[in-house]
Amino acid sequence: QASSSPSQALSKNLDVIFDTIGEAIAVVDAHWRVRYINDVYFRYSDLKRLDVEGKSILEFAPGFRRSTFFESIETAKQERRETRKISFSPVLRRWMRCRTVPFHDGVAIFMRPASEDDVSEHLKAESAQNDPLTGLKNKFGMRADMEELLKLRAPFHLMVIGIEGLKTVNDSHGYDVADMCLLELTALLQASMDP
Repeated sequence: QASSSPSQALSKNLDVIFDTIGEAIAVVDAHWRVRYINDVYFRYSDLKRLDVEGKSILEFAPGFRRSTFFESIETAKQERRETRKISFSPVLRRWMRCRTVPFHDGVAIFMRPASEDDVSEHLKAESAQNDPLTGLKNKFGMRADMEELLKLRAPFHLMVIGIEGLKTVNDSHGYDVADMCLLELTALLQASMDP
């Protein structure tokens, strides 16, 4: 029986370390193909290694493009800087902490379940910058985003929409129906925009 190489031994030791701390790791290339994924990831997912390794995340999780993790990981890829995000993962169906570190032509993604305190703190911060019904940025969230974009000298567009007749819907059919109208409009706008 051949002995394992030092790099194989190191790899096994790293797997044990990450397994112990519960950190899922994925290495994704510039085309979103999974080049490496550790066993911890599969503790949080119904997927099998054959479903994931060598395939694009967008292939085995088509809804991923609409997730906040996609935005965070894409930012790390494009801007070549580390990003961190706490959000609900539609793929893993749980709240996760995600740290993305760019390298070579891709990124390394480190994920672990978010604690109750992490989620609570995140939701409080989000509610200060987002509309509680639609999840869209309020004036505080938009200001923070625009300040960041201006600091980076990045181009951006700002769209302001007025909704005529919403008060009439509110008065005639009630707040629940008007809220559904706002949510439907939000979904239509988000679906029509590039991520």
